[in-house]
Amino acid sequence: MAVGALAASGEAAPLWKSKAYDAAIIQARQGNIRPALKMLESEAARGPLAAPLLNDYITLLCWDQQYAKAMQASQGREGELHADTLRLLAANLRGHKEFGNASRLFGLARERGGDISSSIQQAMSTAEGGDITRALDILNQTNPVSRDDVLELTRARAYVLMLHGDQARSLDYIQDNLRRYAGDPVLERLKLDVLTRLGLPDLDGKSGTALSEKERQQILNVSTIELKGAGEFTTETYKRLIPAASFFNNYVLLLSQKNHLDSALDIAAHNPALLTRKTLAVLQQASDSQGKPAQHEQVRQWISQYYGIDGDDAGTLVDSSEVAPVSPELAEVRAHADALRREGAYAQALVYLTKWQAQYADDPVLNAQYRSVLASLEMMDAQRSLLSRPALPGQDPAWSLDLQQGQQAIEWAQVRADLDEIREMQQTLDQALAQNARWLDAPGHSPAMQARTIDIRLQLLQRRGRTEDAIKLFEQNQQLPYSANGHAAVAACYLVRKQPQQAARQFQNALSRVRRDDPKVEWQVGLAYAQLESGQYRAASKTIADARNATPRTMADPLTGNRRFNPDYLSLAYHQAMITAFLGDVKGAQVQMDSLLDLAPFAAQTRIGMAQIALLLESPTTTKAMLKRLAVDDGPEKNWDVMVGLVEADLARQDFQQARRLLDELESMPVDSAESRLKLSEQQEQYRALTGPELVVEAGHDLGSSQGTSMHNAYDSQTRLYSATYNNLRVFAQHQFQTADFASTSGVGSDKVRFETAGLGLQYRSQYGTGEIGGFSQLDGHAMQGGFAGFDWTVNDNWLLGLRYEKNSMATPLEARQSGVYANRLLGKLEYKRDDLTTVEFEASQMDFTDTNRRQGFALTVNQTLIKGPIYQLNGILEASTNHNDVLDTANYYSPHRDLDTSITLMNDITLWRYYDNSFHQRIGISGGRYYETAFGSKNTWAYTIEQVWDFKKGGEIRYGFSRSMHPYDGVSDGSNRIYLFLDWKIK
Repeated sequence: MAVGALAASGEAAPLWKSKAYDAAIIQARQGNIRPALKMLESEAARGPLAAPLLNDYITLLCWDQQYAKAMQASQGREGELHADTLRLLAANLRGHKEFGNASRLFGLARERGGDISSSIQQAMSTAEGGDITRALDILNQTNPVSRDDVLELTRARAYVLMLHGDQARSLDYIQDNLRRYAGDPVLERLKLDVLTRLGLPDLDGKSGTALSEKERQQILNVSTIELKGAGEFTTETYKRLIPAASFFNNYVLLLSQKNHLDSALDIAAHNPALLTRKTLAVLQQASDSQGKPAQHEQVRQWISQYYGIDGDDAGTLVDSSEVAPVSPELAEVRAHADALRREGAYAQALVYLTKWQAQYADDPVLNAQYRSVLASLEMMDAQRSLLSRPALPGQDPAWSLDLQQGQQAIEWAQVRADLDEIREMQQTLDQALAQNARWLDAPGHSPAMQARTIDIRLQLLQRRGRTEDAIKLFEQNQQLPYSANGHAAVAACYLVRKQPQQAARQFQNALSRVRRDDPKVEWQVGLAYAQLESGQYRAASKTIADARNATPRTMADPLTGNRRFNPDYLSLAYHQAMITAFLGDVKGAQVQMDSLLDLAPFAAQTRIGMAQIALLLESPTTTKAMLKRLAVDDGPEKNWDVMVGLVEADLARQDFQQARRLLDELESMPVDSAESRLKLSEQQEQYRALTGPELVVEAGHDLGSSQGTSMHNAYDSQTRLYSATYNNLRVFAQHQFQTADFASTSGVGSDKVRFETAGLGLQYRSQYGTGEIGGFSQLDGHAMQGGFAGFDWTVNDNWLLGLRYEKNSMATPLEARQSGVYANRLLGKLEYKRDDLTTVEFEASQMDFTDTNRRQGFALTVNQTLIKGPIYQLNGILEASTNHNDVLDTANYYSPHRDLDTSITLMNDITLWRYYDNSFHQRIGISGGRYYETAFGSKNTWAYTIEQVWDFKKGGEIRYGFSRSMHPYDGVSDGSNRIYLFLDWKIK
């Protein structure tokens, strides 16, 4: 179904990118299709549906059994339908016996790629429509990629043969395959169907000697294989109830062994696809000893076609030993390995062949199959030394063998990972490391042998995730000449250990040693990220852009020959978008990822990328919806990257309980690489930082400012110590302190005024928002108490509503407390965050003073990022506020009847140092504005701020600075100098 990627901008998003549509599609997946279908019908009434919506619409119509309407909606737009949609629509047509249209749609689905089900369904629909020959051609052109695929193809071919009426061939085919798939219910049912069509349902399981002459004649009559000149062999063969294909092979064997090679080859040429390994071996022997060169070449071509390999291995696979008797176990091993290879299950075949390698090391057939599998896995270059090649002069044969096995383990690590056999992969690597360790300090080895031993060990350590050991070994032996793979392994280790400069250097060394036809996309991506983390931002952008431009967008599918999206291009385009985002242009990255999404809308990597972009746009709820949608579409199989993304989104949303559940699940899953382990550990560290104890301190000191109230020597601070989080709740202790000197109310000297409190509170944090409640007592000699309660409700990613009440508020002007006056405050706020660049906040407040004064205020703040890059960021901040006070004459604190304060600030942020998530910033802010006060008119205001920030992300933040401002009070401008400190320490 279509990807529900919500646009994180103010523009109207199309329906298929809306969150409401996401929710409706999830409901449809769970069985309630009406909401989504209603949305799509309304959209269709307005005009043609966009391609993603069209796919969803046709799918829902089929689920709702509105087949005619689904066909009508697809007419003329079949080229826009995804393979899944085409298969669903075609299956419904086939069920209504519209075999021609069903076959056509299954064919279109086959061209779009995916598994082999489309080819099988197309073949069966074609056969049901009467075109058996084409149906068999479709099946013959379909290449299976797993054992399950070959079973499905076997069932389909048996079904098509049965429809053809070639019942003897069908029976032969089914019986042969029941030996491979004993007890398969589909094949058993088809076998009974064939026997019934033959009129021989009672023959199932009967031996040849138990057949009557009439029954034998019935079998002979249904055979469709014509063998000219069979003579006596035909009758004698059928008396043994040999199926048609077996009879064909036996007859060719008999002719060859009786020196009738010309006749044997003439008959074999009628259907070489039926020839078995034994028949091919005998034909090769006969053509070598008595045949002509053309006949010898013809046999070699048949052998090559049978095994799908080159002629050099063809002779080995059908060595003369094939004719000699072999043990039943070896015959079974050969057959099973060959079946896996012919199915295309090369990884499984490689594992299986190696299992029997020690026992049948000299068997030429298994060795040739092994070479064929290596070639298919593109591992031949790395494995040539494994093919019984003797050690070079001066090399220890045992060392050579261990080295070869180490090379094999490196290749197998990827094979095992692809098969999700993580623990088996780790065992293989551990065994190879143990063998390799024997030769590290072995005496008598040449420098070249020692270098090669260490090179292989570095690759093994990196693949096993032992990055620290790999780096230590490399740094002890930096002078050695390493292979491209050795440099790349070290580079990957440095990148995981967060040493990007060294990683970049090693990636460059590796890439300088590769062939031009093997660009090593993963190394280029690694180099770009190493340059990015090293601060080489332009180089990182250029590296990834050059790699993407040099990579074709499409490629030929090795199984079908059809053009399909190049996964290397997809990977490079994805990483280019992510690097663009990390460099600060998140909007640009969103455009890049959206374009990639249009090209590959169902690629999981692209959809995960869109979710990551949404998170960078500070839209965690949207991120979670995207990933949840992806998880629903992908079914029950768990995707590591999706789960990690969900953890990130849940932590950003403060859904700590769900994040903990996902982390526990991730911890129980086997990890296939150091990179994955690092990603998991970073998420665990982030969780601990957000849920562990925390200390927050805000403090300031005013240097020689009066602020319209003759205030001097002023200090203020607020300190909070939070406990660890439990079920979204955490307790905190709070200390507040304010002090300053004011002119004495008696008119002589000055009075020191102090306000100090200590108290406790409870804070609640979840995906719904943040709330807190608490109380305190004054410690300054006044037997007074106070309290506070508030909640900020997170409506969605864009909107937040807040309400807070404070009893004996700290916002009370300190000079008011000189006269024993304090205030209670009610504060409401509305915040709109469009994305990571724009935030608008509106506040309304009311303070009720104990001297009967009521102060009402409104404030608007607009924060817009004007420039955003990896080193420099410029923000423009527009602020406007107004206040109204009821009591004017009797108040001894600054209390204008009505005022209006406006200002514009430019805040410059320069990153002086960065190391991954940690950074050091220099900020300089300059502002100017205008202040109006009733009865005093308006005057200019100005201010500047110089501050430095240490941002440790998971560890907290330290911020300190100096500010100077000029502001009028009752028409007189007054300067203020202030130093301040902010500390946020996440105690882990």
